[in-house]
Amino acid sequence: MREVRLRDLLIPAPDPTQIEPDVEYQTAGILSHGKGLFARPIRKGSEISYSTYYRLHADQLVYSRLFAWEGALAVVPRQFDGFFVSQEFPTFDIDSAKVLPSYVALLINRAGLWERLAEVVTGMGGRRKRVHPAALFGVAVPVPPLADQRRIVDLLEAVDSLASSASAVAERAHRALVAFARDSASLSGRTCAISDTLSLCLGGDWGGDPGTGELDLPVYRQTEFSDIGALLRPAEATRSFSRRKAERRELRPGDILLQKSAGTPSLPGRVVRVAHGIEESVPSNFLQLLRVDTATCDPGFLFWTLWAEHRSGVALDYQAGTNIRNLDVPAYLARDVVLPPLPTQQRISAAADCFQSEAHRAAELRETVSRLRAAVLNDLLSGRHEIPASYDRFLDGAV
Repeated sequence: MREVRLRDLLIPAPDPTQIEPDVEYQTAGILSHGKGLFARPIRKGSEISYSTYYRLHADQLVYSRLFAWEGALAVVPRQFDGFFVSQEFPTFDIDSAKVLPSYVALLINRAGLWERLAEVVTGMGGRRKRVHPAALFGVAVPVPPLADQRRIVDLLEAVDSLASSASAVAERAHRALVAFARDSASLSGRTCAISDTLSLCLGGDWGGDPGTGELDLPVYRQTEFSDIGALLRPAEATRSFSRRKAERRELRPGDILLQKSAGTPSLPGRVVRVAHGIEESVPSNFLQLLRVDTATCDPGFLFWTLWAEHRSGVALDYQAGTNIRNLDVPAYLARDVVLPPLPTQQRISAAADCFQSEAHRAAELRETVSRLRAAVLNDLLSGRHEIPASYDRFLDGAV
């Protein structure tokens, strides 16, 4: 696969024209990391901060001078035809006799191109760093014959179709889990303070640098929380503890970890449940360890109740702070929870666990397809591999 300079594939678009103050304009911006364009509000020319503009047309290449090295490039999709951007967003027509716009769209979603743009950036830092059109024109990209471009595009569209289907399955499984957990939390039964269902309620600890205490142990943090309430393993951090601190906080299957602090209001109050097979480990200082008294409450039922309540925004009423939002844990746990008979709690917990397993499998499928797409994209655009005939069979199966 030969490499071609972008200057041989792109044609500068017409010069920018003057903004008319009384005319309304639909403007656009560019997201970094290959995420494409986004629509800005419709404004009159008198409300726009720039005096001249480029008008976008479908299948053009447009990029941000300021953030091109972070992947702020896009091939204009049809729904953005006719939008307007400032001169900080140079636009180019793509020479379709040499390269397919859809193939260029794949190129600019590849980190390898961003790395090359980072090498030609000018300026000191922040918004002063720029990629000028001349530098963009000099970047070389792999360009196979048009027929092979079409095969590559078709293959990636097939993988994208799989990814879309996997995402839809994961989203449906997640919605089903949320709905079931919320419905279960509204059942009738006796009322009890959450704190009264616990045999242990203890803050986590960050410990010391490895090697400074009696025991070096994995420490689980909020970064290991998943959206479906599972604790992601293994822990990334290892810290040192006295034996006494470690023994008091050692995680056990069925324990609930409650997030106490975060910079985002939606995060305090998140919970995950510790699964069987957990290694000797402790929670970090931003977490509260909750251990349920199994004589009065099923741990799974309480976990799913807290998980559903957090999804409903209950924790927002128990937060304080500005840059860091802190959960008032005593007040939060003093709230009443409805406890059906213990056998009912256990059945609800078991059913919610099944929904969680399905959501987890769907999320894993989505991640697998996402990794497949990245691997296929890199292989096909690297120029080091021919397109095997087996890919055509893959396309036939994906239709």
